[in-house]
Amino acid sequence: MNVVEELKLHIDALANVVEQDPKFFASIIHYVRQLKELIRAPRESVSQAEFKLLARKIEEFYAKWRPSNLPEPGLLYIPPRQTSDSDSTVKEINTIVAKLTALDEDSFKALFPRKQISRSDISRSDEQTVHSPCIFIGHGRNKLWVRLKMYLEDELSLATIAYESESRVGESIIPILEKMLDQATFAVLVLTAEDNTVEGFRRARQNVIHEAGLFQGRLGFKRAVILRQEGLEDFTNVEGLQYIGFSEDQIEQTFYELQRVLKREGMLQ
Repeated sequence: MNVVEELKLHIDALANVVEQDPKFFASIIHYVRQLKELIRAPRESVSQAEFKLLARKIEEFYAKWRPSNLPEPGLLYIPPRQTSDSDSTVKEINTIVAKLTALDEDSFKALFPRKQISRSDISRSDEQTVHSPCIFIGHGRNKLWVRLKMYLEDELSLATIAYESESRVGESIIPILEKMLDQATFAVLVLTAEDNTVEGFRRARQNVIHEAGLFQGRLGFKRAVILRQEGLEDFTNVEGLQYIGFSEDQIEQTFYELQRVLKREGMLQ
């Protein structure tokens, strides 16, 4: 068994643990899913930096629950079963990832299989026009969108635009939206429960729903994705849009599936 196959076994074991308790592992479940997908990717799609980043994010979560990180040594502490049962697996993953990232790039990539190219792949690549990806983020007053922006920019290295991207003092909203419609190659609309209806329901800010329709019309259904907080009132005229749900303030629950859509639509390599 080579080192990649060994790492795959440990990642699968960790994924099984995480998927059994998604609420407890909400802040890292998308990282574990990404790691599980990455270990099965062809050499053209893997990078040492991505392995290192994902392993570090998972390790940071587990480190918080270890007795060695107690603020006052000597305190009686029993770590949660969720992390104690799988802590050794995380340590094995970190050890193997450290070995992989220490290799030179050619030796590292040689451990992974080559991508199998089909005729349909060639046809699609001939039809595609190259554009620099730019992600529009539509949102209400809830600051959860900032965490999405950091994820897209810092971890996926994608350019983003939002109403706050530059000063808008003295400008009308119409030319601002027209400019962002021209810039964006993909749109993510963050719908959070903010306004109360007379019926007692919670609904998203109406400006975000309006933006969803605008970008749906410009970019198409597949490139206008909604991240929808649980508990929102249903609304009309958005049939065909993709929904990725998340609970409470755990917007990170959407990141794994969002990344898959971004890859599918050519925003990521």
